[in-house]
Amino acid sequence: MLDAILYHSVCGHTKKYALALSERLNVPAYSLKEAKKKLSKGSSVLFMSWICEDQLVRFERLIRYQVVAAIGVGIMPKTLEYTEKIKNESFLYCPFFYLRGGIRRKKLSFFKRLSLRSIANDLSFKLLEKRIQPEEVDVLDAILHDLDYSDISDLNEFLNWYDQKSEQENWIA
Repeated sequence: MLDAILYHSVCGHTKKYALALSERLNVPAYSLKEAKKKLSKGSSVLFMSWICEDQLVRFERLIRYQVVAAIGVGIMPKTLEYTEKIKNESFLYCPFFYLRGGIRRKKLSFFKRLSLRSIANDLSFKLLEKRIQPEEVDVLDAILHDLDYSDISDLNEFLNWYDQKSEQENWIA
């Protein structure tokens, strides 16, 4: 059984997913800052965060908790290959799920906006040269137009997994 859902959100998409899961599972959702005050060491948690440079942001800060599963939220289209890449790049030791989110540039730091501008420029040149992949077009659109791809129904994959695990006795070691 989960003690809480912990999330780290900048643009709000991860928080939206975390609050929806919190309501659905009847488990509290806390930001990482809140969790320090409200959860004890060893608490069983689901961690949710955004993806930056193919890594789950702030996962390394969870050493005091028992992470049952992790969910990453990003702008790339969901594929098995990309999900595995994030899991490997982030050195995740728990089950991992990927959801699409979006971008709100106004909420990002100056350096993150600068990084996105660089990515958009690279993708624009690829588009002009007709070397761009379809998933890269989606990313370029998200960056340029602050698109939101989040869909609460995408949580069903995690919920199905959670329901199966909850039926098993002592599923959390």
